[in-house]
Amino acid sequence: MIHRVIASQRRVLRAFHSSSLRSSMANKTFVSKYYELDDHRVIDDFLRRKNLVLKETPTHYIVRDCPFCHSTKGRSDNLFKLYVAKTNGVYLCHRCGSSGSWFSFRQKLGASDVVPAAMGNADPSRYQDDEPKLISVLDNAKAIALQRNLHEDEECKHVLEYLSKRGLKPDVLKKYCVGAIQQPFYDGDNQVQKWCVTFPWMARSSDLELMGVECQSNSSTDANLFNVVRLKVRAIDDKSKQRLVPKGGSWGLFGWNTVPTSSTSIVITEGEFDAMAVYQATGLPSISLPNGCRSLPPAVLPLLERFTTIYLWMDNDVHGQDSLDKFVNKLGVKRTYVVRSQAKDANDALLSEMNLKNAIDNAERKPHAQIATFEQLRQDVLEELMNPLRASGVQSRTLPALNTYMKGFRNGEVTVLTGPTGCGKTTLLSQLSIDWCAQGVSTLWGSFEIKNTRLVHKMLTQMAGQSLSCNLDLFEKTADAFEQLPMYFLRFFGSTDVDEVIDAMEYAVYAYDVQHILLDNIQFMMSGQGRGYDKFERQDSALDKFRKFATAKNVHITLVVHPRKEQDDTDLSLSSVFGTAKATQEADNVLILQRVRGEVKLDVRKNRFDGTLGSIPLKFHAPSNCLVERYATPMNDSLSSIDAEVEMRQMQHSYPIEAPRPDYSTEIISEPSIPLNGSVNGSLNGTTGVNGSLNGIEHDGLNGYHQKVHKVNGHHSDDEEPFSVFTPIITK
Repeated sequence: MIHRVIASQRRVLRAFHSSSLRSSMANKTFVSKYYELDDHRVIDDFLRRKNLVLKETPTHYIVRDCPFCHSTKGRSDNLFKLYVAKTNGVYLCHRCGSSGSWFSFRQKLGASDVVPAAMGNADPSRYQDDEPKLISVLDNAKAIALQRNLHEDEECKHVLEYLSKRGLKPDVLKKYCVGAIQQPFYDGDNQVQKWCVTFPWMARSSDLELMGVECQSNSSTDANLFNVVRLKVRAIDDKSKQRLVPKGGSWGLFGWNTVPTSSTSIVITEGEFDAMAVYQATGLPSISLPNGCRSLPPAVLPLLERFTTIYLWMDNDVHGQDSLDKFVNKLGVKRTYVVRSQAKDANDALLSEMNLKNAIDNAERKPHAQIATFEQLRQDVLEELMNPLRASGVQSRTLPALNTYMKGFRNGEVTVLTGPTGCGKTTLLSQLSIDWCAQGVSTLWGSFEIKNTRLVHKMLTQMAGQSLSCNLDLFEKTADAFEQLPMYFLRFFGSTDVDEVIDAMEYAVYAYDVQHILLDNIQFMMSGQGRGYDKFERQDSALDKFRKFATAKNVHITLVVHPRKEQDDTDLSLSSVFGTAKATQEADNVLILQRVRGEVKLDVRKNRFDGTLGSIPLKFHAPSNCLVERYATPMNDSLSSIDAEVEMRQMQHSYPIEAPRPDYSTEIISEPSIPLNGSVNGSLNGTTGVNGSLNGIEHDGLNGYHQKVHKVNGHHSDDEEPFSVFTPIITK
């Protein structure tokens, strides 16, 4: 009897692993089999909220009535067939066969209610996960021609010298198929030509299938050969000038073509230069994150399932270290080892002649989430002392004076904003969210008071700097730029259960690596959910949950809380916030937007970061629908960016004091969003040919001769556009 029970449990576990992979592959949001929940009690809470009767074992929750099964007809042998694993939430019903990840389970019982900026307030029924999307893949020969440019063209000699100064050898650059090209970028209203480095994302047909991408036709007929799925193009003198080609293409991994199929371990770095540096110094297979420190798209996770050991080497700065926990959880805590170094990144470690192999050998797993030692905190404290500007966070460009008091936007904090009705709270948060989002801070908006359509209309006007009425061309240009922002919206409106909102927030943090969540406002979200003193208790409970979420997920949550009724001619204070003192006690920052006798000002009444308090006089700028400083504060060049390279570049420029707002439309990177302030270094190694070859095969010049591809965008207009011939592929 005991043997039969043990055998049954083993079958359940095997079924869990296989069903997790199958269902996740079919699902839009992939979840690794190595993924683990921080606390299994979230499963218990969710199941009970859905009124599901369950019983608990040491390893699983077993649900009496599977919500996906047909009627049990009262038969006892049809009950308790749905198993949910405590470690990762993977579920499997032994009656109907329904299975999948914890996120897919929650989506089936209550959709995520999160839409990207590209969809806005569109009908979700029009966007099904299995709806095919036609995208493009680059022509292999043209991508190889870019590599030839780098090594053989005299006009690209300075690009090769730039890479050599970063300590990278030509044979490593060839192995990773790095190329050079001249590309146009907008600098304000003017278009300028920039010399760029190209980083190809390569994948085999089987890899694309794992990522949910189906090729309509390939550049090569051999399924084991690599095709160039996409190119990341980055200017050598301005890292903010970069784009992905083609627009709207598939995700991929730089250096994936260099990883041997027999490898069971891999190094993942934050940027392309870092990956090449690791391979050059150690010979270990190394790849880079496709979007730097800002996100790890779930689409690429299926490619990493075969590795039993992953070394994660993030940059030694605030942004890189802030992303560590999220990425480790996605990849799997038990197989991921964090590499730490005194250098800023792996490329700097190479230039400093540090031993990169030792750094990797000394990598450690992420420590227990609830236990910390001084040894672990020492480096973080040193980082704050040595780089106080980095620790301050992302700076505001629309309200430079806000940086004087709050110092910047930081993860893991809670900000409470209050102010009288109609004073401009939503207007202020809208422009600040766009400001930080344009700098790479992935943002989730929850607007419970006004519909998403009106909110997006306000945002578009703020981006354009003027009214969009009767100006279709400006609307199209602004809307195209807005689509590239990592901005997402909750579909909830009006009274909404707090736990449902938190479920959607958790999904957005996993799927989109959201860093900033705005909820406007608490009273509308909780309207009608309590009376009398019960209303205050419910609000306190919600604030407590949001506080814990911000800390556990390391995200910044901004809450709008209406004030109590006060006299119109007096300033609001901390005690004016509606409810008990819980709101101001839990918050790291408290902002009060005052409006007394027509004068508007923003008061910083609480600042847990360094205690600086003060007031910023504001005025409303009607054409741009923005609140601007009454007495303009010049932007401090040393504070304008957290990234050191951008800081050095911006020291050569000054910010116009009289400008009411920045021109966001010129700073938006082509989709998908790549952070303006994130470092872009790193890559991998494996099994690809050199000397201009892909998959070990020499490619002739384009159209039968060696074409200088870079001349297309600057010199000979009659040459063929390098990215004009695409192979259509379908994403499921």
